[in-house]
Amino acid sequence: MSWRHRRRLAGVLMVLYLIVLALIVLWPEPVDRPISHEIYAFVIWAHQHGMPWMSYKLIEFSSNVVMFIPFGVILTVLLGRRRWWMATIAGVLFSSAIELAQFLLLPDRYPSGRDVIANSTGALIGSLIVLVIGTLIARRRPPRAAAVGVVPTSTSAR
Repeated sequence: MSWRHRRRLAGVLMVLYLIVLALIVLWPEPVDRPISHEIYAFVIWAHQHGMPWMSYKLIEFSSNVVMFIPFGVILTVLLGRRRWWMATIAGVLFSSAIELAQFLLLPDRYPSGRDVIANSTGALIGSLIVLVIGTLIARRRPPRAAAVGVVPTSTSAR
């Protein structure tokens, strides 16, 4: 797949991702409210089965990290691997904007700095995934010729 096609696909995926993300983060009430009893039941079960570190806050934090991994992946593909760090900064800024919107517009939502940290961590992880995969792919490719039209010569005897 050419770079142009990859970039176009990443752009479409980013639009779809942002639509879904907007529905989640700008929903008038917390999206976990309908299943909060089940989450608490799981936490209690985890405590009873030797996992005292499991908590609602840990599940919420982890969910926010996972929610922003696609942001980092897609934006790093769009920007290119050399600008991976820009996807992380964009994650911090975008997450801060989300929390500000929740604070100003959604009285039943609870904006927090923890969410910004979790979302930013997810964006960073997404960027690092692209870097690692890109590096592994680059190592498997044969090296390019130094100049266009130059055919590498064979070193074997004729």
